[in-house]
Amino acid sequence: MKRYWFLLRTPKVAVMVTGLMAAVALTVFLAVSSVQRKLAQNTERESVHEYTVITEEPVQFEVQSAKSYAHAVGFKQVQQAGAVGSKQVTHSVKVKGDGTEIAKNKVAEQITNQPVAQIEIVGARLPNALTKAKSAQQFTDSRGISHRETYYDLPMNVVINACGGGGYMVRADGAKVDKDGYILVAANYGNYPRCSVVETSMGPGKVYDTGGFAVRHPHGFDLATDWTNGDGR
Repeated sequence: MKRYWFLLRTPKVAVMVTGLMAAVALTVFLAVSSVQRKLAQNTERESVHEYTVITEEPVQFEVQSAKSYAHAVGFKQVQQAGAVGSKQVTHSVKVKGDGTEIAKNKVAEQITNQPVAQIEIVGARLPNALTKAKSAQQFTDSRGISHRETYYDLPMNVVINACGGGGYMVRADGAKVDKDGYILVAANYGNYPRCSVVETSMGPGKVYDTGGFAVRHPHGFDLATDWTNGDGR
C-alpha cells in the first residue's frame, strides 16, 4: 500500500492527473460555449428588427380623350404627350435575424414630380353623318326607325332656354350644341317631346324646337348648324 501511495505522489503521475483534469475542464468549457453560441444564434434568428425604407417609384400618367367631330371615326392624334411622374414612398419593414421579412407597411407617400396627362384627339364623325353638301338624307337609328334629316341655320339664343338654358356653341363640324354637348334638334313634339334626347347621324341630340316639316315628316329631324351663315351663332 505504501508503494501505491508513493506512485500517486510522484510528480509524473501528478502531472498526468492535472493534465487529465484540464482536458476534461476544457471539453466541458467548449461544450458549454457551443451550447451558448447555438442559443445566441437561435435568439438572433428569432429577434425582430424594424427598418424604415424609402424608395422612389414612378407615377403613370392618365390618358384623356377629346372627341373631334371634325374628324372621322378611327382618327387619333396625340395633342399632348404624356410624361411619367415620380413619388417617394416610405415603408416600415420588420425583418427577422435570419433575413426573413415578416411585415411591410406603407407609412407615407409624397409626389415629387407630377405626371403630365396625355391628351388624344379621337375622331367622332360617323361615316353617314349629315353634311352641308348632302343637304338632306335618310338616317336609320339603332332602333330601326328611319329619320329624314335636314339642317337649318338660325340664332338659337331664344329656344336654348327651353331646356334649362346655359347657352350654346358651334362645334368643330358646324353643329350647334348645348352646354352638355347635345346637338340642338327640331322635331315633332308628338313623337319627340321637348328636351328629349334623340339619336342623329351627327351624334346625340336634344329636342329644342319644331317646325312645319314635322307635319310632313313626323320622325324627321332638323339639325341646327352654322353651315349657311358661318357666323358662329
